[in-house]
Amino acid sequence: MDELTKLRDFRADTAAPDAEWVAVGARHLISQIRDTAPPAGRRNSGVGVGVLRMAVATGVRRACVAGLTAGAVTAGVLVALPMVDPGGQSEPTSTVSFAQVLDAAATHAAAKSGTEPSAHQWLYTREYLCATTCTTNEDWLRYDGNQLAFLTGKAKDAQVLVNDYGPGGRFVRGPNGRPQETRARLAKLPREPHALLKALRDDPYFASFYTKLGTIPASSPIAAFDRVVALLSLSETAPPDLTAALYRSLAHIPGVHLLTKPMKDAAGRPGIAVEATFVQGKYTSRSYLILDPKTYAYRGDREDGHQSDHGAPKQGANWSRSAARLGSAVVNHPGQRPGGPVPPPSSITERDFTFKGPKN
Repeated sequence: MDELTKLRDFRADTAAPDAEWVAVGARHLISQIRDTAPPAGRRNSGVGVGVLRMAVATGVRRACVAGLTAGAVTAGVLVALPMVDPGGQSEPTSTVSFAQVLDAAATHAAAKSGTEPSAHQWLYTREYLCATTCTTNEDWLRYDGNQLAFLTGKAKDAQVLVNDYGPGGRFVRGPNGRPQETRARLAKLPREPHALLKALRDDPYFASFYTKLGTIPASSPIAAFDRVVALLSLSETAPPDLTAALYRSLAHIPGVHLLTKPMKDAAGRPGIAVEATFVQGKYTSRSYLILDPKTYAYRGDREDGHQSDHGAPKQGANWSRSAARLGSAVVNHPGQRPGGPVPPPSSITERDFTFKGPKN
């Protein structure tokens, strides 16, 4: 029996569900799948048909199934993605589309608190970064962008060095260094995907905001992808509704697609991966956005590049950079971790960014 055809015929007179309804239906369906999955040795290999059969057999509402089916028909190719728990154990495979993943990510993002930090609060970030080597970085950026703090030394009680950029942030420019200004600018951007992507491309404040090596036109799809990913990494800066719009805009960038298998971030955690590719002559670059498989939140990103040698096509320069977000929060003091105590004054050293010595 062709369940997809019968469902489409049965619901032919029903208006197509909107994005929010499809996302809700997808979450309900996936929840039912997890609760009723057969033992590992008896899983149905026909994932697409098996999902629908299981949903109907366990009493999932017909509207939920119809909504998910309609979303699948309009969104294109379905992919099988295992849901992964924090312990690294894969749960039953579920079939979702690129649009459904983006809608779920947007729904989760829009549900976050929209409270803006105060100018003198700090944005805490803990990341695992890999380039030529791998390292864990913790830093605190004051929301007005005038001070940056980071750990010095490896001891548990290592000092926190605060660099003072001075009024106006004369040493720091761009979205990642000016959170308060960035939020104000983001709040004014359009939410419609095409208009949003155009604004990010045309506004000089955002146009150069992507960390790509090599010469890539700012108007290229991968440059648009990199700008969106960079903004998604500013989880405590962007207004929630703008973050939701950024996720949905990814579906409107040519060539951007969902990988059919999970990708590990720099810290080794499996996640849902979205890919963009750029090829120009002998230069190839691939960018990835990695999402948490349960919350669909930004988890990290990765960039791989290859420049082939003109005399030896099989040889050339390769480079790779990846980042895994281990934690982020708004705190009240430099050196303070989420939920942790206020660091003693003796652990804080403040000096001007020009490194002329400690300030009096």
